[in-house]
Formats: sequence, structure tokens, C-alpha cells
Amino acid sequence: MIDYGTCCLDNISDCDESVLDGIRVIFKKPKMHGVINYAEELMKKGYKITLQLVSITSYSNRDILDLVDLVNKIKPYIVSIVDTYGLMHNEESLCYFDLLDHNFDKDILLRYHTHNNFQLAYANTIEIIKQKTNRGLLIDGTVYGKGKAAGNAEWTEDYNKSRLHSFLDYLTPENFRLTFEKRLKEVNTLKVT
Repeated sequence: MIDYGTCCLDNISDCDESVLDGIRVIFKKPKMHGVINYAEELMKKGYKITLQLVSITSYSNRDILDLVDLVNKIKPYIVSIVDTYGLMHNEESLCYFDLLDHNFDKDILLRYHTHNNFQLAYANTIEIIKQKTNRGLLIDGTVYGKGKAAGNAEWTEDYNKSRLHSFLDYLTPENFRLTFEKRLKEVNTLKVT
């Protein structure tokens, strides 16, 4: 993960020289115009890019639509809705989700990442999972809700009853290890920069 503005592009090797295949780039609203060029350059290096909209509650609907126009030009792999301070109620979560879902290019995946400051992370996440969408949807969560400050949405058995069921069957420590080892073998050389 890169906090936009903290890492020079020259310090990032091409994807085929790295164990990484994707990079999350986090940014706040004041940096939304600059992050687009940065993300595009990372994509040219071969990475799958996730743009992570930190503090989404600071965006107006107009800001979101302006961002959609910028993002649709470069088509990153994923865009994340991030409730950084756990401030959103269901209505706000669904409003941001609907704006992005209806306006992003159909090939851009959406991710939902929430914090639990007001004990709403789980409820909001379930509401997002229930939404009908024709795009890929990723949900961030942690075991027991562990995470920064008040924590994140907690992974529970209820998620297994959702449409994420097949992904959760795959998400085991052994599968993660095998996937990582496979990626390591694909990399011919590692350059330390």
C-alpha cells in the first residue's frame, strides 16, 4: 500500500521484477487529481491498481462524480470505498456505493472497507453485500474485527451465507501460502531499489 505523495515512482520496480502483482494507492480528496497520473504510471509498470478513497465522507456527490470521470479514463482494477473513521450509517454507505456502482466503468471492481468507531461496520457491510450489482464486489474484514483504533468489520459466519461464499472457501492460510509461493517462483530476479 502506498500513501500517495510518499513514494517516488522511481523507487518502484516493474511488476515482473516484484513479488507483488497489485498495489493499493490511498489518497484523500485534495489529492484526487494528482493520484490519477500516479496510478496510471504504476499501471504502465504492470501493476493491478486499487485506488482507495480514504475518508469518503469528505466527498460530496459532485466530488464523487468528478472522481468517477477521472477514474474511468484510466480504469484501475479496483476502487475502494473507505469509511476511515466509521462515521457512516447504512443510508450513507448505500448512497456512496450506488453513485460509484452506477457510474464507474463496468470492468472496475468495487471494494468496501469500513472501520467500527460507531459499531456500524458489520451492519453496513451486510447492507453492501445485499446490493445487486453486475460488477465484482470485494469486502474487507478482519478476524474478530481487529484493526486500527476501533477495528474493522468482523468476519463472521454470516458472511459465509452471503454471495461471497465461494471466496471464503478459498481463503485459507494454506491457499494464501501456496499463492504467495507461486508468485515468488514467477519472479525471475528481485531488484532492491
